[in-house]
Amino acid sequence: MPEPDYNPSGYELFRADVTSHAGVVTNFRDIITAFEISQSLEGSYLGVISVLDNVNQLEGLPLRAEEKLDLQFKMRDTGDLIELKAQIWKIDSITPSKTSNGVTYLMHFMSRTSYKGSLKRVRKSFKNKSVNQIVESIWEDYVSSLGEASYQDDNNRSRTLSYATQKYTMNDDNERSLYIQPSEGVLDVIIPNMIPEDAMKFLKKRAMNTDTPSHTFRFFETIYNYYFVSDEFLIKEGIELANNNEQKELFYAPNASNLPTEPVQQVNRIDKLTINSRGTDSGSAMLGGAYSIKTIEIDIVKGVVNRKWWNYATDAKFLDMSGQQASIERLPHSSAYITETFTEENAKTFVVLKDTQQPADRPSSLRSDANNAEIVAMRNFYNRHLSETSLAITLKGRIDLVPGVIINLKIPAFSSAENTEDNRLAGNYLIKSTTHTFKGDSVSTMMNIVKFGWS
Repeated sequence: MPEPDYNPSGYELFRADVTSHAGVVTNFRDIITAFEISQSLEGSYLGVISVLDNVNQLEGLPLRAEEKLDLQFKMRDTGDLIELKAQIWKIDSITPSKTSNGVTYLMHFMSRTSYKGSLKRVRKSFKNKSVNQIVESIWEDYVSSLGEASYQDDNNRSRTLSYATQKYTMNDDNERSLYIQPSEGVLDVIIPNMIPEDAMKFLKKRAMNTDTPSHTFRFFETIYNYYFVSDEFLIKEGIELANNNEQKELFYAPNASNLPTEPVQQVNRIDKLTINSRGTDSGSAMLGGAYSIKTIEIDIVKGVVNRKWWNYATDAKFLDMSGQQASIERLPHSSAYITETFTEENAKTFVVLKDTQQPADRPSSLRSDANNAEIVAMRNFYNRHLSETSLAITLKGRIDLVPGVIINLKIPAFSSAENTEDNRLAGNYLIKSTTHTFKGDSVSTMMNIVKFGWS
């Protein structure tokens, strides 16, 4: 039987304290009508609170968009207790009530750690440093001092994190950690007047690791942690959870039971599903370079031009969402059609610059080869196929589902046949973005999820 306070869509807001710059603490819990938390693989998490203020907090405190915000709430589906240390950075949409006895407005917030970092500009040069070394240095100097690094999985201390990734504690935000995956090669680079988050986005484009052939690194923040890792890290960690029977599984079944005596069904059931894409767009695949790419590499040191045709079928060695090498047989288009249609003649073309030396070149002061042509081709191939199967789903609660998590989806075949699963849409998905909406006493979660082809 479920616990007495179990409610798959419910939550309880314990605390919503706003602290002024002068240190005055005010409780906003009773005048909050709703709030929302948005997270994605593209950067920091953001939130917004709707307030119905009939006690003059806006002008009386007054609110200046410089206050700290401490939120504490408990989910009644999973029992998670969440504490957010945030910073209010904007107040807008101010609307007086019709009777002029109150006002509504929105308070926008972000994590205090990210806000602190946004107050500084990175103006620094690095010589002969790997990308992960630069990331660590910038974080230490501009965001938060770091504690000791660990290579171990918190859930299994006998296992190291995938790809020798390091997990750092943050001394100024000790409830969360920073994950940094090692990269290969060294750079000479100048960070040209960027806030730390933009510097991370600048660096992720220059990070590569031959063990992670997508060469797709990401920097993002969830309410739980920060990450500077590749997609392969996220996939490998997700597969590890699946092997230990700890993977989060969801299912779509409109006619499933709504009885409170079946809590697992309530927590894991998708209420709404929209298929944004399933890879069946040949025009987009051709124009976007999903299967065929040409690179024109201009070597400004030697004064030569190198041309190469990259063919997905022979050059791409990616992992799909199952952790196995992606097979061309499990892509939306048939292999025969791919061979006949996506040719060198209609390949998408990229121009890249090379000012580095290769291993066989005569030693000089130049840094090692950055493999720009390969990175451009592989990233384009990978990201085109990653989004080919894309869904938007909505379910109750589930604050534990955040970007970077690999979930397993069970979807029935949309046909008259019973008890059959759609083996193209079902399977492992990467959560790309989430929006958790808290309104009244209920929570809903909307997620955009993607997977590689029809794997």
